[in-house]
Amino acid sequence: MAGPWEEFKTPAASAGPWDEYKPAPQAKAPRTGMDKATQVAGVAANALLPYATAAGMGAMAGAPFAGVGAVPGAAGGVLALGLGDIGTSAYNIAAPLFGGQRVPLPSETMQRGYQQMGATRAPETPGEQVFSDVLSGAVGGAGQAKAFQTLASKATSPQARNFMRAMGQNIRGQAAAGAGAAGAPSVASNFLDVTNPAALLGLGLAGGGAGFKAGTPKPKLVTAGEIVKESSDLYKQMKAANVNIAPQAMTDLATQVRAGVQNLPYDPDTDEVVNQALKMLDVKAGKPITFDMLEKFRRKIRDLPYNKSGTSSVDSDERSVITVIDDLIDDFMDGLTPAQTTSGDPAAAAALIKQARTTRATGYKTETIENAFKKASDASSPLDATKSFPQALRDEFRTIYKNKRTFAKFDKPTQDLIEKVVKGTATQKTLVMLGKLSPSARKFADQLPIYGAGYGGLATLSPEGAVALGGLQAAGAVAKGVSNQMTRRQANRALVSAAQPGGVIKPGGPGFYVLSPVAQQNVMAQDRAQRNQR
Repeated sequence: MAGPWEEFKTPAASAGPWDEYKPAPQAKAPRTGMDKATQVAGVAANALLPYATAAGMGAMAGAPFAGVGAVPGAAGGVLALGLGDIGTSAYNIAAPLFGGQRVPLPSETMQRGYQQMGATRAPETPGEQVFSDVLSGAVGGAGQAKAFQTLASKATSPQARNFMRAMGQNIRGQAAAGAGAAGAPSVASNFLDVTNPAALLGLGLAGGGAGFKAGTPKPKLVTAGEIVKESSDLYKQMKAANVNIAPQAMTDLATQVRAGVQNLPYDPDTDEVVNQALKMLDVKAGKPITFDMLEKFRRKIRDLPYNKSGTSSVDSDERSVITVIDDLIDDFMDGLTPAQTTSGDPAAAAALIKQARTTRATGYKTETIENAFKKASDASSPLDATKSFPQALRDEFRTIYKNKRTFAKFDKPTQDLIEKVVKGTATQKTLVMLGKLSPSARKFADQLPIYGAGYGGLATLSPEGAVALGGLQAAGAVAKGVSNQMTRRQANRALVSAAQPGGVIKPGGPGFYVLSPVAQQNVMAQDRAQRNQR
């Protein structure tokens, strides 16, 4: 129905006689040369500047006067931007369900501000949009991993510290995962018009997984022999430093140790091992000794409570006193001054011996796990094997796990991996249960009648039953194979971790897959697809 003001409206202009001769609107010419380079640089800046801005704002907020520190503040700023983007994206995905409106992401708000200032440029082509998404995903993954890594040292609770360390591992892999998780759905939506949420989710997971695998460095395993040689070379350098400790310094050491154990749970009437250690120190008092001989002397005292198998019949209180004595000698060696020596550079020798001890400890741990592999291989020899290699490997790792002294020498990540080999994960336990259905040499005679062989050649089950049982046994065999492969992988990871502390670089832990770059980019890809449809 016409409104009351229709008669006052200006009538639509009719086509003029020359309209057919007017040139058609021209499409914008593609950018080339420096213009194209400037556009691409602007798009790159558009993707990167939000993270730089968040880091800068966080650094200002966490500057020393705020009691936090600029570096942790910058890390917190980057994390806040990432969490803000994923939270807003999640809201935007759900908004249509209740009639809500899309809210710009925090990073988008920053990007628009920079574009209005002329500092950056928005993508103009599908290719530039994919480039922007991939760059944002990579920088987001790397920036957040580095932020977690930085904040881990500031965490007060062990749980928070361990979580942040897990989230901060393998920065390169997380950057590649973020790029892949952002790039795959971006290519599909920008070039192939894919908008189906499930398809974008699958592409994001596949792209993120492929990116993570490609970006994760493959550590070259260092053998125990190589590590031991390196340690030996360091000890030779330390010995060549020719540090000789003065007799009076050794007297002072014996006095310091006796004073140090006075307030400890030490009974001179019954604690024979501690008495032996103190007598050994008394023998050395007032005598000169070289730095390398003092190191050997320290190790002898350290090992007094243990036999060659690594076990001890000495109670925990007495062992703790020996540990204190060992630490006191170690502190003495670290703090030697020229006045306490008659020749050589004690500081240089102390630095060398620290490095040598660390290297030798790494060599010992690597050799321990290498020996477990060798013993497992010998026990599962094809000629006279009584167990499979994975089972033999679990048995050897169980020996390491039960030897408290040997197990304590490994760092926490390696201990966790050893424990996984021994106890298995929940998935492995399920697979092991299924694996009991698989055929085996010991059960073969019982299984023959089922398939119509032996015992008169007649099957004892119906064809349907035989097929069903055969299917169960096949499933059991597959489950057993997968479980054995998991055991091998965990054992290999333990070996890498022992040889190269920090070499196990697979992030994980509670919450990782919720906050990982792959999860974040999947949520943001869904939001971008919905935005482009509107």
